[in-house]
Amino acid sequence: MADPDGTFICSLVHRRTIAQDLNEFLEDWERPERFEPGDDRLTDELCAQYAKTLGDLDDGDDEAVYDALDVILQAVGIVINYSQHPITGETE
Repeated sequence: MADPDGTFICSLVHRRTIAQDLNEFLEDWERPERFEPGDDRLTDELCAQYAKTLGDLDDGDDEAVYDALDVILQAVGIVINYSQHPITGETE
């Protein structure tokens, strides 16, 4: 019998792409932190989790992508204050 909990690759994402996505996200929030393409903070586990999340998303679900990026940032100790966006000035 096949494993009912078996997992399958839903998306292919390179660590370099995740670093770029994180850097763009950090720039949007005017944060000084940056990730290099081979950054040791981007562990296999974090990258796999991000790739799985992307594979589970509907196209165009930017908010869910931002949430996934935020999970990585929090895991490496970077916390963003979302109470006011630095560019738009919008508050929650």
